[in-house]
Amino acid sequence: MGTRNTKVDPPEAIGDYIARFPAVVQDILQTIRRPIHQAAPEAVEAIKYQIPTFVLYGNLVHFGAYPKYSGFYQTPSGIEARTSWLPTAAPGVRSNSRWIESSRST
Repeated sequence: MGTRNTKVDPPEAIGDYIARFPAVVQDILQTIRRPIHQAAPEAVEAIKYQIPTFVLYGNLVHFGAYPKYSGFYQTPSGIEARTSWLPTAAPGVRSNSRWIESSRST
């Protein structure tokens, strides 16, 4: 009896990562992605730790989607460079780094 291979190939680019999710989650991830581009246009997009990462003199920020929330992870260099584009509060935000789906009942 063999085992099923359920491993999914890791995405090669942030666009590939985002495309794997339903439209509502894609919108959330693009909402996270856009202001990073605007604030740090010279940052390079990458996939690290199997999640989207922006690199600028090292890892700047990571973000990703999970079954019940989306996460935003600042690295030490990202915290030092923190500007107004990094969210501090928004509807549905439980903390600075986790966005809870707005359609989820409480």
